[in-house]
Amino acid sequence: MILGLKRGVVELADHDPEWERIARETIVRLWRVLGTAAKDIQHVGSTAIKGIKAKPIIDIAVAVFNFDDVMVLSPVLEKQGFICVGWESDGKVQPMYQCGEFISGEKLPIMLTHFIHIVMADSQQWHDYINHRDYMNTCPVAAQEYESLKLKLAEENRSNYHKYFLGKQNHIHETVRIAQLWNEFYRKFTQITPINKGWSEDKKYCVETADGWRMLLRVSDIAEYDRKKIEYEMMERVYNLGVLTPQPLGFGVCDGGKSVYSLSGWLDGKDADVAWPDMSEANRYALGLKAGETLRKIHTLPAPENAEPWETWFYRKVQNRIDFYNANPVKSKSGDIIVRYLQEHKHLLDNRPQTFNHGDYTIVNLIIMPDGQVGVIDFDAYNKGYGDSWWEFDPINWGNELNIKFYIGFIKGYFNGEPPDEFFIMLSYYLAYRALADFCDISSGIYGSPKEGMLCVNNVLRWFDNMKNPVPSWYLKDFNRISMVSASR
Repeated sequence: MILGLKRGVVELADHDPEWERIARETIVRLWRVLGTAAKDIQHVGSTAIKGIKAKPIIDIAVAVFNFDDVMVLSPVLEKQGFICVGWESDGKVQPMYQCGEFISGEKLPIMLTHFIHIVMADSQQWHDYINHRDYMNTCPVAAQEYESLKLKLAEENRSNYHKYFLGKQNHIHETVRIAQLWNEFYRKFTQITPINKGWSEDKKYCVETADGWRMLLRVSDIAEYDRKKIEYEMMERVYNLGVLTPQPLGFGVCDGGKSVYSLSGWLDGKDADVAWPDMSEANRYALGLKAGETLRKIHTLPAPENAEPWETWFYRKVQNRIDFYNANPVKSKSGDIIVRYLQEHKHLLDNRPQTFNHGDYTIVNLIIMPDGQVGVIDFDAYNKGYGDSWWEFDPINWGNELNIKFYIGFIKGYFNGEPPDEFFIMLSYYLAYRALADFCDISSGIYGSPKEGMLCVNNVLRWFDNMKNPVPSWYLKDFNRISMVSASR
């Protein structure tokens, strides 16, 4: 058995069951000294995680009622080989002890075998130690990921423990957060995988139970409670309508009241944007048809009776963008045309009917199921959850003409054939607004470059012949015939 490392050295050893025995013996020794000053004492850290390599140094966490009670017992602890090396925490000395081989008169050991972490009982620090250990032992995939990181850092920092320690911190902080969620959900999940996709600041996780049931867990700051509750209620309404969308399973507060969560079912299909590059034009068109049919069903849900008039709400957005453009030194003839068009045609917004809206209806939020059905995810209450249904046709991918085939199908699927002329008139207005909005965002440094912003504006002018033709140049009435012919070749 290997136990102990020279100070400053980083080496990992295979997991040894003897570590648990030594930890138990150490805990007994600590109880004999601390007595009622301690509430709980447990083996934590990597040597308490079964099956992964670890530095052969035992970590023990001690939950106490008062640090002062422990400091009074320090002379007795030091006689038992527990040497105090406390540090300042919030203006107070937080005791910590080490065991190992010491040279007389030296405070730090030359060979370290134990860390004894003294923390307040029921504190977040205590729960983090316990949750992290238990989560790792329950979720072997997470434990293996942690081991892989440790091996990499150990190889790079064999004689620099400080860099090794710092290299683990981001991973540990994220894992501790996940472990806390796991604990708050009654330790039912055997795997929690972060999802690093999408624009929102939500923390998203794919969670899985022991019987293989997968769910989506979203966690947001508690300040988002009202908006997230609206999103959850939106999902419930759409799910009850029969739309293929994740089943809402739970909503509430977590993280000690600092966060809000929603739990929903999992659509086990392929993200449409991932499948997109390998899809033929005919299949993209077919995907658009199904997406349009689904959106038509979503729009059967009415907006609230007390909804602010659409012309008031939307033109306020338009005017904000116009004001920004006018104050911006970067201008162009093309931008001026867009602004003038928006101002002169604001009457198009008058008395537009409103319905329930998805809020971000793009291929990024569509799932292609194994049987060919199309599922919908990520409802966005940031866009208030209702409005003119035709506003949902706004988010066309400016720089990628390939998406046009999808949008032709999307339009025809939504209208079950050719759309009315009025639709294209409104579409031209909404796309003009989107071009100006993107230009403003790029000019303000939110993303992209001014050149990209002008590309958005110029695309719209090209599609609509400088806003003289309401039907975009890319819309082909007979595309369904063309695509079916090309698909048969």
